[in-house]
Amino acid sequence: MENIMPANRFRKCAQAITDTELDALAELAGYPLPDFFRTHYLASNGGVPERAWWDSLDEYPPCKVSEFCAVTRGRHSMESLIARLRSKNLLPDGLLPFALGGANQYFCLDLKSGAVLLYSPDVNSPCSRQDEEEPRCPTRKLSRNFKEFVKGLVSEDEID
Repeated sequence: MENIMPANRFRKCAQAITDTELDALAELAGYPLPDFFRTHYLASNGGVPERAWWDSLDEYPPCKVSEFCAVTRGRHSMESLIARLRSKNLLPDGLLPFALGGANQYFCLDLKSGAVLLYSPDVNSPCSRQDEEEPRCPTRKLSRNFKEFVKGLVSEDEID
């Protein structure tokens, strides 16, 4: 019998959004949004996950998601975060910051590859993509895709 983990619950979510608002976010980001990302945000627009820790089970310490950013609404909307990072030339093309971590850390969806990255921009060094593969900024790949990331979040007491 397979061990099935219940869905991660989100609290303090912003008001529900529509496909039209997700289409506008995709246009702003410049790339289509993955299906699971869209499904997740239609069900939970931002918010604080009950299980908020990502543990890559590697040499890096676990990292905590403080909150998922809402689309168009709330204190930390994705649109305002994109605008702020772009105005400082700190957001490489194709990265969509969707959640906040520790100080100056953003969980981003790489819309070119589908991977989720932990991104820590250096305010003294503008970022760009020199090629199609990797941004020239401090990033760490966490998961292959958004679905794997959301479903892989654990509670603090589940961290080894």
